[in-house]
Amino acid sequence: MSFTNSLDGLFELLQEGGISSIVCLTVISPLWGIAVGQTWSYYKSYRNDTTYLKIFVALCMLFNTLQFISVAYYQYSWLIFCRLPSNYLKVTQNTKAVPFAYIHNIFLILIQSFYALRVWLVSQKRKDLCGIIVLLIVLQFALSTVDIVDITIKNNVGATYDHLTRIAQTTSISSGVVCEMFISGSLAYYLKGHGREGPNSAFSKLILYSLNIGIVAGLWVAAGLITWEIGSEPSFVWTVFYDPFGGLYLNCLLVSLNARVKIREELDTGDRVDPISTIMFDMTGRANAQPAEDSVSDDYRMSVLET
Repeated sequence: MSFTNSLDGLFELLQEGGISSIVCLTVISPLWGIAVGQTWSYYKSYRNDTTYLKIFVALCMLFNTLQFISVAYYQYSWLIFCRLPSNYLKVTQNTKAVPFAYIHNIFLILIQSFYALRVWLVSQKRKDLCGIIVLLIVLQFALSTVDIVDITIKNNVGATYDHLTRIAQTTSISSGVVCEMFISGSLAYYLKGHGREGPNSAFSKLILYSLNIGIVAGLWVAAGLITWEIGSEPSFVWTVFYDPFGGLYLNCLLVSLNARVKIREELDTGDRVDPISTIMFDMTGRANAQPAEDSVSDDYRMSVLET
């Protein structure tokens, strides 16, 4: 790459990329702290949630912590270690970036799979819709992994700007944007179909949460795509959006889970709990919640209880 051909180029990389590193740490650190607080609140408030959901939240928090540690270590290397003149040449080496990249990909596919499962259930197991979402998730994961493997082989973070790798990463990020649109739109559409009338109803709030999560995540990924396409190579400004995305996504998920107390209070005032609510967020907070409609099949009932 042109910016790695001389010491002047390396110094430029350190200077411009360092600014992105500082901004990234400023964003990702509070996101991790907020996620810790929300996770603690979740386990305190929802002790009767299913074991599967508790394990899922624990795994997400584990990956979020590993991601935070790996980002902090990589940024330390960029901002401090590689600023020594004797270590200038090491700034392009990717050995400290690779662990974060793999953790980031696994973390995202974990949360997106959770939402894909919700779409599968609320849509009455529509194979075409869920197939598109799964395809987008796999495409995003696979192409992003191609980028990681490429910079691993070349041992140079600048390889991410190579022509073929750039195409793969652009397609990966674009798939993420479309995936968020499908997930949030599907949840909102099917929740609306099973919901109650009135803008202040509990189901309206579920729809609002679904849309808000999709809008926030979609706009964040879109911003990453824009900065990836138009940002200068040495600046790595796109990492300001790329690196913290897992933490942002987890916080959106935890907000929706922790909001169940207020929504459940509304349902307890007189509205009957619809099966769709237990599918979406396990509204009752109990593993033995029963659907309100007797017409629901036993298989469908079990799929709700085991989620």
